[in-house]
Amino acid sequence: MSGHGPGGVTWWHPRRRGVGIDQQLGFRYLTFVVTNLDEVIQRLEAAHVAFPRPKTTIRPGTTIAMVKDPDGNIVEFVERG
Repeated sequence: MSGHGPGGVTWWHPRRRGVGIDQQLGFRYLTFVVTNLDEVIQRLEAAHVAFPRPKTTIRPGTTIAMVKDPDGNIVEFVERG
């Protein structure tokens, strides 16, 4: 079962544990909507943060980039034009 809470927070309660974001308990994916994605990317690259998903336009007017935090959780940055 999943749900969306205030601010776009999504929580998961998996039926079974396994591999994959939807099979683990806790916060594993966090999205920040930003207005300066290029600046965010530059700052993270300067700090030697790797991007498992580099800057990508997923549809006209929406661009994303993803990093992982030290615990392996996905942090997504979204800019909408």
